[in-house]
Amino acid sequence: MGPALALAGCALFAQAKPEDLPPTRFRGAVEAAAHSFPSGTPGGSQDLFARFTPLIGFDGGDDFGFELGASLSLRVFDDPPEQRESDYGKLIRRADWDQPSDFGQLLRELRLGREGASFSLRAGPALSYTLGHGHLLNRYSNRENPDYHPASASAELVLGPTRTEVFASDILGARLFAAELTADLGRILSGDEQRFDRYHASFSIAHDIGQAGYQAPPATLIHLDVDAALHRGEQAQVFAFLGLGSRLLVEAADLGAVAGLSASGRPGTLGLEGKLELRKQAGLFRQGLFGPSYELSRFAGLGFSGEPLARERLADSFSGYAELSVSSGPLEMGPERAGRLFLSLAAEYFASGRTDGDLELSLRALEGRATGTVRLSGVGMGVWPRYSASAEARYRFAPALYAVAAGGTVFFPQPEDSTLVRGIFASLGVGADFER
Repeated sequence: MGPALALAGCALFAQAKPEDLPPTRFRGAVEAAAHSFPSGTPGGSQDLFARFTPLIGFDGGDDFGFELGASLSLRVFDDPPEQRESDYGKLIRRADWDQPSDFGQLLRELRLGREGASFSLRAGPALSYTLGHGHLLNRYSNRENPDYHPASASAELVLGPTRTEVFASDILGARLFAAELTADLGRILSGDEQRFDRYHASFSIAHDIGQAGYQAPPATLIHLDVDAALHRGEQAQVFAFLGLGSRLLVEAADLGAVAGLSASGRPGTLGLEGKLELRKQAGLFRQGLFGPSYELSRFAGLGFSGEPLARERLADSFSGYAELSVSSGPLEMGPERAGRLFLSLAAEYFASGRTDGDLELSLRALEGRATGTVRLSGVGMGVWPRYSASAEARYRFAPALYAVAAGGTVFFPQPEDSTLVRGIFASLGVGADFER
């Protein structure tokens, strides 16, 4: 979770610039930090690295932009009980570059087309990706495995009354692929504009090949959703929805169902979004299988040595899911505004007594000079829990200089026995950047 949080903090910090910048600009930066990181082996020690992160980017407005860069971890102190890396990996942490997918970390951001356009594409790390209603991919992050650094890509195409969204969690490896087709039933069945964007049917499919980022069991799920607007105004929207899902390519195609309400509104500069769902799962199927902790749960669904999530069987019972997001302040921060807050939390309670939860928090203050990001997750709470936490803070003390500190938990998959080795990380450093 540490590298993912650093990317989120860097993106938030980069936005904290005066509004009088030109619409097209280049950006360059370099960060240097002392980085304490576990060896990642059972019984391993805490290693010390000098981490350097060069960055270069271009912002062409709403329609195009990119950023390139990657963190290079140079060993300062390393004394693990088992040296699992080759000789040339002793200077640079080899697990950061030992598979093709790891070169995806060079692509930190790519934007083609603006949001709401007929076609748009986004590439880079997936930090909290949700596909449609989130019944297959929900708040998914592809950066939870510290030895795996892929770049994801998502594209959206709008043709008439249909919208198609496709997603790949790893553009350089055989991993998770998903797609959703949504049809606006009001536009298809009626010419009355009052019925447009009020009734939808969506079909989604997701398949994890399970090869890159260490091999793990594959999984294929499908889901069908229909929704209808109960209220649709300029300031608020309320939708009701129903859905059915199933697992494919398994011995028993267990069915799942969901019913719920979603709402969103923006009174003034305050943005609110919420969701309540009653879910029914059975056997190998569950909603939101590809969630925030999936890159770890694909090895151990619960705790540190449980059954992989793709093989985890649930009782034929129900769960309740709730999600709430709150944002305060304008999306683009000007020097006259004091700060911006974003809080998003989600929790699912199972009838078996198990609870899964995820919280994201980001804050910008002091006219954009200070930013902070936090992410907390819990899996299997009340049964066999696994907790993870990460935090990062950045402070700009000069026009082109800033300080950065980060810390939290980290988990290393051991593919030979499907277990996780836990540890903590911490880093402290400085950065310099420019824009023109």
